[in-house]
Amino acid sequence: MTEPGLVALGGPAIDDEEYAVLAALIAQDSELAVLHTDSEVLTALVVPTVWPAVWWAGLVTQAIKVAGATLKRLRSGRGHGLHATLVEEALRVFGVGDLCAATWTIMKNEAADAAQEEGPYGQLLTRLNDGAARPLLVGHSAGSEHVIELIELAARMELNITFDVALIAPASTHDRVARMLNRHAERLGEVRLLGLDDALEQRDTLLHAPDVPEPIRAALGWLYPHSVLYFVSGVCEAEADTPLVGLRRHHLPHPASHPLVQGYFAQSTGRTVWHNGGDWTHGSLDSDHNWLIAQVQVPNPAVLPTNGEQMDLAQVQVQNPAVLTPDGEQMDRAQLDDGMVAAKKRYVAVNRDFALMGGLPGPGFTDLVAQTSRENRLMHVGQQAALLSLTEAEASELRTQFSSVDLEEDIPHFLSRSPLVPKFKVQNVPYGQALNAVMLTVTDNQSIAIAGVKVVAFTPGGTAFTSLTDAQGVATFNVPVGTTLGPVYILPRSGFYAQKLPALPVAVQLQPLNLPGGSGRDWSTDWIRSGVNLCDGSGVKVAVVDTGVSHNALNVTQARWFLNGKSDSESSALDVDGHGTHVAGVIAAMNQVLGHAPQAELYAARVFDALPGGQAGGASSYDIARAIRWAVSQGCDVINLSLGSSQSSNVIQEACVEAAAMGTLVVAASGNDGLPVVNYPAKLPETVAVGALGVRGTYPASSLHAGAEPPVVQAHGVYRASFSNYGPEVRYLAPGVAVLSCMAAPLGTNPPLGQGVAAMDGTSMAAPQISGLAAALICQGNQPRSAARLRALLVQLDQIMSAVLKPYPGVTGPALPVPVPAANVVKAHSTRPMKANPPRKDGKS
Repeated sequence: MTEPGLVALGGPAIDDEEYAVLAALIAQDSELAVLHTDSEVLTALVVPTVWPAVWWAGLVTQAIKVAGATLKRLRSGRGHGLHATLVEEALRVFGVGDLCAATWTIMKNEAADAAQEEGPYGQLLTRLNDGAARPLLVGHSAGSEHVIELIELAARMELNITFDVALIAPASTHDRVARMLNRHAERLGEVRLLGLDDALEQRDTLLHAPDVPEPIRAALGWLYPHSVLYFVSGVCEAEADTPLVGLRRHHLPHPASHPLVQGYFAQSTGRTVWHNGGDWTHGSLDSDHNWLIAQVQVPNPAVLPTNGEQMDLAQVQVQNPAVLTPDGEQMDRAQLDDGMVAAKKRYVAVNRDFALMGGLPGPGFTDLVAQTSRENRLMHVGQQAALLSLTEAEASELRTQFSSVDLEEDIPHFLSRSPLVPKFKVQNVPYGQALNAVMLTVTDNQSIAIAGVKVVAFTPGGTAFTSLTDAQGVATFNVPVGTTLGPVYILPRSGFYAQKLPALPVAVQLQPLNLPGGSGRDWSTDWIRSGVNLCDGSGVKVAVVDTGVSHNALNVTQARWFLNGKSDSESSALDVDGHGTHVAGVIAAMNQVLGHAPQAELYAARVFDALPGGQAGGASSYDIARAIRWAVSQGCDVINLSLGSSQSSNVIQEACVEAAAMGTLVVAASGNDGLPVVNYPAKLPETVAVGALGVRGTYPASSLHAGAEPPVVQAHGVYRASFSNYGPEVRYLAPGVAVLSCMAAPLGTNPPLGQGVAAMDGTSMAAPQISGLAAALICQGNQPRSAARLRALLVQLDQIMSAVLKPYPGVTGPALPVPVPAANVVKAHSTRPMKANPPRKDGKS
């Protein structure tokens, strides 16, 4: 894209000299796999003939693999037609797919490398942060990766920018775009998706530019019959038929498509434009600039032209771009309703007969899985549960048809890093409004500037502005003239206590953390252990089901992520937020601030894409249950769940029942709403619910943490935190205010492991106090995992926690944990009725 006024993103195209080389290779009868589009998707990749060197026996074996994989894909609805699927699987089996995937990965990495604060994209965003412009990002094919990286960079830089976005045949995957929507949907203004209808996509070829020599086009058309997006989906991604946002087939019912992406692009009339006629190709979608501008323009854009001046394109705006018919006329939207995904939700089918059938799927569950697989509604299946993409009507029909299977909505679970900071959405200044730059300087108590501090400033009406301090410690807010800012929250990532101020000052000094002395432990772990000398956790396995774990003071034995029904043990299990690392540090940090059991083996199960904002995102109940079962299968003695929802989940309860039966302690946070209602899964009888307490004097009185204090605090200074959910299900209160522990490095930094220490608040910080203490007790007892050991462990915890609170009278009321007979915690699977889901309400922990 080079049209003035649009931010064009993409890589290099093939030039005439490269075409000549390809033509010469054709003449020499080389076998080719060429990846290229006229719109800068991929550079040429020439693969010389290597197959004759393979032994015939090996060829037969590989051919069988190709045939089997092709048949499997076609049967499962993941095929691209017989011809294309055979070619894709052959390329994968014979190693050519690895070369293609490597090239595609390099292109993605180039987009990530460009999106650095000190790089060109960072400079561009800094220019756009004056609030006068609302940029329009246009990404064609691989350019969609650059668009996503720009949006994520703006979030990391804490800039007040809303983007209008036009994605033209984007090559980004559903999972990639879903992560962006989960994290940054509030940064998106108007969004357009432009692409080809599936019939055109299948007729398109890998090379389609008019100046490509005919022999090359003919050869590639014979080798591979579909478009470059089909090729990327079938060959270049890790999984064959990976859903791409630019492929229409992946916006129709499909077993692997992400419901969030499908729903997002289907929910707004005109958000999606599919060409369904004419000679359009993948590369030509951005060649007709007059048509393109007419489609992508949105109400009140303020775009950045090449000369850096503001440009008004109101004259070419269209409110509702429509799908075009072959003759170029507008098609009635009603004609498109058939086949469009408009109301899909994720549902979980729970295999209720799993235990009764001796660990085998029940017949009703098996039949449901088979039927939904044939209908392309099955997203993932395990022995105990399956993840489905259904409309409400389809779910109702399946409930009637398979009454022996529990079918529930996939319930999102949430966490909150600081319950003492109000929820907010970044404020976008209306175009043309006069602005005033307001600055705040943040230093330490030695007047040394602190960079990277997040500052959130509210107006009296509740509007929020955010900024990040620069190298000089200065946070700048561009706000409308006459705006009053206050209260103001100053949130250092690590090293200092956070503060809340009634108004925005000119400068502020932060107090450094009160790091531990002799014992090496934080006040919270020392306080809860009451000087008792316990084991260091050697040989004990503790799972942290959270946002990931990444810090050089933490010894992670295994890490795995569970997202959208998929799982892997790649480095993507690193912490995407900081929450999981802090939780893990309370349990098992080995230095800086010692955890309860520093020699325990950590198992990190990441179930969050990122800290959700608003109603977007959350950890899936299906994925949480899979993570719990994985932890149990790895022999984990303790599982920590610092997450929650106000809605119960049958699939999570089933997993917790199985964990308890094996002798695994499941600890969960009660929630951070300050309400007399305990969140799930903490409310389940199979888990141990933990609320948060605080102790005056363990944080500066002027710090944000003082906001956790109730109106009346007893003379001894111990109190239930004002944000802590309470109720009869809460078994223990543990320190959860100004808890010092490890802080992960910001996502995307190098090296990826954090080194700092942060003070955080929440029942999320209280739960790992119990998990860590339990690990130390298990180590001390040195008994094998069993239901009997679990009952004995709960008796020990009851005794210790009762003794901890006994010297502090007045910490009573409905929040005081009343010890429950340990025998009541583990219940028989066959006698426990499944719980009906109460009315849904988002919960936090």
